[in-house]
Amino acid sequence: MTTKSTPSFAPVYSVFNGYLIDEASVNFCSDPGSCTQGFNGIVADNCFVYTTDGVTIQKRDNNTGALLASASIPGGVSAGGLAWWVPDGNAGIAVDSCGNIYAGSRNAVYKFSNSLALITSAPTSGAVFAVDVNINGEVLACGEGFVASIATLNPCQPITCTSKLPLLVSPATICAGSTVILTASGASSYSWSTGQTTSSVVVSPSATTSYTVTGTGFCGSGTAIGTVTVVNNLIATAGPNSTICAGQNVTLTATGGSPYSWNTGATTSSIIVSPASTTNYSVTVGSSSCSGTATATVTVVSNITATAGPSATICSGQAVTFNASGGNNYSWSSGQTTSSITVAATATTTYSVIVSSGNCSDTVSAAVTVNPSPSVFVTGNTTLCAGDIATLTASGSTNYSWNNGNTASIINVSPGTTTTYTVTTSNASCTSTTSVTVVVAPPPVANAIGALICLGQTTTLTASGGGNYSWSNGSTGNLILVSPTSTSTYSVIVSIGSCWDTASATVTVNPSPTVTAWSNVTIQQGQSTTLAASGGGVYLWSNGSTDNPITVSPLVTTFYCVTVTQNNCSDTACVTVYVEPIDCSYADDQLFVPDAFSPNGDTKNDRLGIYFPNISCIKELVFIIYDRWGEKVFFATGGPASGGEAMNSLWDGTYKGKLMNTAVFVYYMKVTFITGNETVRKGNVSLIR
Repeated sequence: MTTKSTPSFAPVYSVFNGYLIDEASVNFCSDPGSCTQGFNGIVADNCFVYTTDGVTIQKRDNNTGALLASASIPGGVSAGGLAWWVPDGNAGIAVDSCGNIYAGSRNAVYKFSNSLALITSAPTSGAVFAVDVNINGEVLACGEGFVASIATLNPCQPITCTSKLPLLVSPATICAGSTVILTASGASSYSWSTGQTTSSVVVSPSATTSYTVTGTGFCGSGTAIGTVTVVNNLIATAGPNSTICAGQNVTLTATGGSPYSWNTGATTSSIIVSPASTTNYSVTVGSSSCSGTATATVTVVSNITATAGPSATICSGQAVTFNASGGNNYSWSSGQTTSSITVAATATTTYSVIVSSGNCSDTVSAAVTVNPSPSVFVTGNTTLCAGDIATLTASGSTNYSWNNGNTASIINVSPGTTTTYTVTTSNASCTSTTSVTVVVAPPPVANAIGALICLGQTTTLTASGGGNYSWSNGSTGNLILVSPTSTSTYSVIVSIGSCWDTASATVTVNPSPTVTAWSNVTIQQGQSTTLAASGGGVYLWSNGSTDNPITVSPLVTTFYCVTVTQNNCSDTACVTVYVEPIDCSYADDQLFVPDAFSPNGDTKNDRLGIYFPNISCIKELVFIIYDRWGEKVFFATGGPASGGEAMNSLWDGTYKGKLMNTAVFVYYMKVTFITGNETVRKGNVSLIR
């Protein structure tokens, strides 16, 4: 059997369990612990030929690992059809002394050249697992249930190539936008400059282009070039299409290239024709390789006979339509260019039209006679109540016909609902019609809204339901202003035409309360006073209080007003609290905190506090007692101006309800005066029991 070898390019594959010569397989895996991938390989001419899947055979450089060639194994063997113990790729590979390569498949052994070009094959009775060439040059194959010697493959009969691979591609010429098939022959595989690998490619170049193809066969490879020449498309024109009268001629001109070939036999770009009947003329521009064709039609008409009309008689304000015929083009004296025109003449008029077709023309005319239309007018009452009578009068003519059957000029109507009356008058063949609508108004429903006011106030009364309003106080309009001195009722008549209804509205007048507030007072800064009011109802003071009486302590002279509300009516009274300032210039010097106290229950010096002769000077103070460890045992804040408790809070020598022992304590005092000045003091105080 031919010796199998590990490739020297170790990064490609690594071998972990060696070669299994009897099965002609060697396993290459990246993970030796989970190998299921078979691998067959041989060394041939310093190259490594192998298969990993039994379907594709590859040839690599034995030193660099570069891929040199690749081919498919027809009916290749993969693990899907083999025994469970045969890994993928165990198709069998062998090489003979001439460099020919053999590979097994599912039902044959295939012979490839050294460049992996397929040479021939020999069938087998089953899938081939291993292939070898023995020392006698005999090709051996073994597989599912057989071992065979395949003499028909003639192992060492190399193909002799006498010359380089011949490769042919035929050139082509196309018009721009067309496609062409380029076909190469002489090889077994192809590679085009377009990237395709088939023997034929479809190309559609926009300009002349050369395409290169490389072919590979048993005798090596060859290159050929196929050139596609692109010529510009020719866009032919002929014409213009023309219409002529019989016996006339016309010039047709073709463009788009050269030479020219008309269906008349002419070869010039322009031809003069004079057909006896309508004829199509075609011209071919260009050569057979790229040409264009166009057609022009010459329509031949006989001398035309135009018609227009018929003439008509209309009433003033009406319209009439005239139709002309006999040609292709029309020109009316009124300026229109269509075969049919509609006109609304105000007087008798004749309209002429020139009818033409090519150079052929004829002129005809049609007349319209305009009769004046009669006039009719209607006057009378057009708005009434149900059951009322309206008189309608028609004028402007001598005969009348109403849509209710009357023929008099004056009619009386009494419709139950809104109705339109039409009257028609005639004059010869012309008529005139006019209409008038008699509106039957629904009876109005009057409504008036009353009000509740205080004595001396004014209110607005509103009425609705009609078009006209008449109040009992002589006012008109749906809105009126009233100011009664006592509760009063106002009536209103609401009318629409002769239809009317009445309603009333009551204005209830409540007496206003009388409030008294007392009294103006003078206090010293820091003091408080009581203000009171009388008059009943609900009280609201200017400081927001709703109590009565109220206590106030302004720092400056202040004006206080109170509003009393009763039955939605109110009255207001005001008082002034005059504030006399006090002298607090020496207040800081007058503050005093004792340095000892004895809370022993003898009613003498039992409490500790801040002492100050004029307490009104103090706006706010903070008084805190700490023990010798810094723990806060007493805290008070506030003052007379802020309603606080500090001025009346004295420490009784207890903390959290328990008596404190004899000791020295530290006090902290912060006092803010009404003058804005601020004093902070700290000191010691002894508790003695």
